[in-house]
Amino acid sequence: MRAAGRWAAWALLYLLGAVAFTWPMPQHLADAVWGDRFDTWTTLWLIDHLHGRLMSGDWSETSQAILYPLGYNLWSFGHVGVQLVGVALMALGLPVVAAYNVLNLLAFTTTGLGAHALGRRLSGGDAGGLLAGATFTFNPYTYGEMAAGCVELVAAGLLPLYALSLVRLSDAPSPRRAVVAGLTLAVIGPFNWYYTAFAGMFTGVFWLWRLITPSATRAKTLTLLPLAVLGAALTNAPLIPKVRQETPSRVEISAESFSEARWRDAMTLTDGSVPLQALTEERMESADTMQVVINSTSLQNLARGGFPTNPLESTPGRLAWIVGLVGLAASGRRGLPWAVFTLGFTTLTLGPFVQLDATPPLPEWSSHTPLPYYALYNELPFFAKAYRPYRIGVLSLMCLSALGAVGLAALSDRARWALAGPLALAMMSQPLWTGAADRALADARHPEAYAKLNDAPPGAVIELPLLYQPATPANARFQYNQLAHRRPMLNCNQLIRRTDLARFRDYVSQNTLLTFALDLGRAQPPYGFTWADVRALKDQGFGLILTHTALPEELAQLAGDQEHADRLRQPAWDMLDAAFGPPVLDAEGLRAYALPEDAPAEGEVTSAGHAWVDLDLKWDSVTLHLTLLPNEEGLALPLGEGATRLSMWALRPEAAPGEGSLTLVVGDARLPLPTTPGAWTRLERAIPAGVTSARLIAEGGPARLRLSAVQVERAGVSP
Repeated sequence: MRAAGRWAAWALLYLLGAVAFTWPMPQHLADAVWGDRFDTWTTLWLIDHLHGRLMSGDWSETSQAILYPLGYNLWSFGHVGVQLVGVALMALGLPVVAAYNVLNLLAFTTTGLGAHALGRRLSGGDAGGLLAGATFTFNPYTYGEMAAGCVELVAAGLLPLYALSLVRLSDAPSPRRAVVAGLTLAVIGPFNWYYTAFAGMFTGVFWLWRLITPSATRAKTLTLLPLAVLGAALTNAPLIPKVRQETPSRVEISAESFSEARWRDAMTLTDGSVPLQALTEERMESADTMQVVINSTSLQNLARGGFPTNPLESTPGRLAWIVGLVGLAASGRRGLPWAVFTLGFTTLTLGPFVQLDATPPLPEWSSHTPLPYYALYNELPFFAKAYRPYRIGVLSLMCLSALGAVGLAALSDRARWALAGPLALAMMSQPLWTGAADRALADARHPEAYAKLNDAPPGAVIELPLLYQPATPANARFQYNQLAHRRPMLNCNQLIRRTDLARFRDYVSQNTLLTFALDLGRAQPPYGFTWADVRALKDQGFGLILTHTALPEELAQLAGDQEHADRLRQPAWDMLDAAFGPPVLDAEGLRAYALPEDAPAEGEVTSAGHAWVDLDLKWDSVTLHLTLLPNEEGLALPLGEGATRLSMWALRPEAAPGEGSLTLVVGDARLPLPTTPGAWTRLERAIPAGVTSARLIAEGGPARLRLSAVQVERAGVSP
């Protein structure tokens, strides 16, 4: 009982550390999450979806809730063990957002306990356990994965537990300890195939270390360790086909794989701007290969060791390196193996070639000098599955943590606590004093308008714009919001595997309404689709087309230069209105059109006759940023002769003290611009005959404003 009480106390400490490390998320357990990225929204969707299926007794592997009507294999998500913990939390009564956030806190807590156990063994006391636990748990790597929505990577506690089982096996080899090591390795499999591969890497270097280190237990260890690995493989044998399914084979890499031309082409696929029909198998393989370099650690990021916005730039961090170096200095030869392990794993995080910074393509000199990762990726089949080299940094972290614990063993008990206590406190509170916690949480509440779809005609959903890569957080939320309306939908965040992307491409390419819907925010007229294809979708069970007249402002570091991809241009709205009539729902920025029951058998709908032209405002054609002063001059909008309608997307940032209101002056009329602060709002205004210009003015104080897709319809002008 004393041991159980001690571990319960340590669990409470790591939980409190997790609360501090993830703050202010614990204040918003049920309504906000870290990470406005597609991984976050996909994981939330999956936990809730699995909960609903399992509670109803549905154990089938394929779901048609997304990628309808093709269906999506749920094994493709991987890390099912973590998701099932989330399902269990929901079964206890937690809503999905609270379950997800509690899952994150539990992930940090169990990760700390696992590393604590390893550090305690290596140092002979809890001071070493605390130092190892804090170092391994609270760092830029775990913070970055949490902020990216990859809770399965935060839950890394099984790795140090497996390392502990190998240390114990090496110290006193026995069949029982070999079984424990094998079972620990086997448990990693259902939770994370990435960490299974990493555990395999650690097994290899540990076995080599024991091979070259004379000891009385060496022969027995070298015999039992492979048997433990074999036992783990046999235990997980039923899962191996599932892993192969979720991680398709990857092509070999070379310096030519990362040329500037291939880099630029891969980026167009990553942001979803390359035409879907142009996605050949060769092109998809090339983009897949480029992920290796994109996910490699640059020397610049390794040296900085900070808390970056982009999780791909995560490293063990400066404090972890300090712990490792101090541990090496204090331990001497005893810590040397862990130092060598750290050096080797850190070298692997650099990827196939050296990168000075995180800006591909590769420099010419680097492409002639491949690193060890290059050969391992091309020669070892399982290694190619770990195509994100920066994540191998979790092994560097584990070894740095172990090195710190080994170093503490050489100090007095008082000195151990004097060093471990302050360092652990500093690590747990890092985001609060490094500025990392300044990043905004993402509001995880569903827009209330989705619930109103219950009264709309039945049928599956196509939400516009339809993207094969969720280039923006707003688009990534489409799948998450399926939990609010519960209708099957074609949209899917998880088209990251070539096989699924090819299925989506082939299906969409056969239907003109779907090709019209595809990337509609960035596509330019002319548009068109046939009534026959509308009928075909209706026959397949589709019932609604969802669109958005208001969208949340995107964070620049998340959406980049693709934030305009969500905003439909006016000719598209005119086509939807003409084809499907008045929307069946138009509330709170969500507009729903019903596919007609009696669509014509022939004919087509086109954008011909919709004479919209873009206004040249002499600024960036994508998005205009400005501050209007409170005067009558304002911003001139040259409408031109024959103008009949004005259309635009406008964004008012959250109101600041003393900020004015916006008014559109058209002839003698003064029209207030109704916008929602913090959200892009679609605006359309009729232009009286004879008016050739308009003005946007601020009243009552300066007004900040962003404009996008400013268009005017002119009578008699060919589109």
